[in-house]
Amino acid sequence: MILAPPPDVVIEERGELDRAQAARELAGVLVRRGGEPRLGIHFRNAGQELYWIADRSEPGAPVLLERSGGAAGTRLETRWQGALGERLAWAEEHGTFDAPGLPPGERQNLYH
Repeated sequence: MILAPPPDVVIEERGELDRAQAARELAGVLVRRGGEPRLGIHFRNAGQELYWIADRSEPGAPVLLERSGGAAGTRLETRWQGALGERLAWAEEHGTFDAPGLPPGERQNLYH
């Protein structure tokens, strides 16, 4: 299976980034292209290829999505529901969307 973003997502390419920098890049994309409901970035970190996507297509129910793939071939998807601004702000400092006081992300293997 090839790692790819969901259809109809506007993706901006980035190179190698640490996760905190990737969060800052995604936040910048959301500001610059705010009219697009599904935006994301494609980057690499520590041997992984990643897509980070903000899906604001459903009013009141934003989702952050991570699709990742590593050298071993495992393809994972993690979804974080709601609190888009809080999760992005946390990730800009800590490199993860799993912010205190918010529900953790739900991870699944894309092969199943």
